[in-house]
Amino acid sequence: MKNSTLILCSLLFAFTISSCNNEKPKNNNDNQKETKEEIDPYITDIKKIIRSIEDYTKLAVKAAKDKVLDDNEIKKLKNSAYELDEIEKEIDKKYAENKEGQEAIENYIEDNHEDLEIIYEDFIAAKMSLYECEGADKLD
Repeated sequence: MKNSTLILCSLLFAFTISSCNNEKPKNNNDNQKETKEEIDPYITDIKKIIRSIEDYTKLAVKAAKDKVLDDNEIKKLKNSAYELDEIEKEIDKKYAENKEGQEAIENYIEDNHEDLEIIYEDFIAAKMSLYECEGADKLD
């Protein structure tokens, strides 16, 4: 996977670690929060990345289960990694000069650090498990 995936994961990890001890009181108005997230384009974009990471994780877990990566699994993993990379490039470009969007995404990451930490840990574990498989050399 390209550097942008590692950068995103590092960013998610950094926000997760930095915000672990800064828990905010939960808002009792969860329905209002969900509605805001559904219409907020910044949240839609970050969730697009998260979905792509989760999709890659699922593929990797399934592929590594038998400790052998066949050509079809490798193709799917490479395609998923490519899609994730393209989404990240698109969003990086979109928010390069958009301070409001960057702040909204940072706030989302801070507010959801526990869930994102689990996603990040699962992603890294799944990715690492691939390199224990026969055929892992074909992933590069």
